[in-house]
Amino acid sequence: MTEIFEDIKKLYLFKLPCAALAPYIEFFSETSLTATQLHIQTEEFTVKLFPSYTPTIWINLGSPYQLKNGRHWQLIDETIDVLVLRNEIIERKNLPLDNIFTIKFFPGGLEAIFGISQSKIGSDIINLNELIPNPFIKKLKNLGSIEDRISLLEDLFLAKITPMKSQIII
Repeated sequence: MTEIFEDIKKLYLFKLPCAALAPYIEFFSETSLTATQLHIQTEEFTVKLFPSYTPTIWINLGSPYQLKNGRHWQLIDETIDVLVLRNEIIERKNLPLDNIFTIKFFPGGLEAIFGISQSKIGSDIINLNELIPNPFIKKLKNLGSIEDRISLLEDLFLAKITPMKSQIII
């Protein structure tokens, strides 16, 4: 098993959200296939993530992988994208050609954007289609760069936040 903390920065491209989303989203990231091939010399490796109580979306741009949230392993097909809370240790078995696009929210950020309490996620692995329509996800996956994916997502998230802010009663 490969325990990754600081080393994860070697395998992914990280981008910060726009200023309006900075209170809600910690970062966007995407696998760097070149860096993974350079730094990982095995056919399969495991990434172990500590509990952070931060909702995290993984959009699969590559091949199937295995995900363990708590005690149970689950196969995540290449067409499946997930939301997890990371309220316990999560492990992901990766292959060198895996390609994951990540959105890591701050605690409360998912609720601010989608109106969904993160406490309802618990230890579940939620299919992202429950939050974001499948046609939007397909469009996102077909874009050619991390910057294009971020731009499309930021537009979606900003559109979801604005109507919620206008409903605030003082």
